[in-house]
Amino acid sequence: MPLTNCIFFDFSLDQKYILILSQDKLYKKKLDYLKRSENIANIFFEFIKENQIQIDNSFSLFVNVGPGNMIAIRNSVVFTKILSLILGCKLLGFSNYQLLRFNTKKLTKALLSTGTRNLLLDISLKKTKKLYDNEISKFKNYKYKISYNKKILKNLIMSKNLVKKVFPISYSDV
Repeated sequence: MPLTNCIFFDFSLDQKYILILSQDKLYKKKLDYLKRSENIANIFFEFIKENQIQIDNSFSLFVNVGPGNMIAIRNSVVFTKILSLILGCKLLGFSNYQLLRFNTKKLTKALLSTGTRNLLLDISLKKTKKLYDNEISKFKNYKYKISYNKKILKNLIMSKNLVKKVFPISYSDV
């Protein structure tokens, strides 16, 4: 898969990202606060217009399928599926477990925030546990914020574990 012309959507956690890797240049839109995830399309089209990026069928779309905020993930998956159908782009899914594996420090567990919820991810077992407020202090050393750079995105593109049938990961044990 080529390392250029890729669009990444991550709306799974508190910080939301739209990233475009085009001709070895990284365009990043980070949203610390998003009142309504239904506005993903408006935010995306405003972002590509600001940066004067022409999107066509040479792009590959990547969307984070979780675990995380189910409504925001569902809305981003729906938007990317529609975008892939309209543009004729390839659509692939990735998870927060994959992102955490590309981290420079080797993590076994990570504490991630999704609005009012805190999730403890066991990376090796791919298990998620919802933590209550009284439990968070026990796991504060695992607090982690996912960040993106070219190296992480290229590792993600080269990953062999991308999902071809994209739908949100449910976390029934949460």
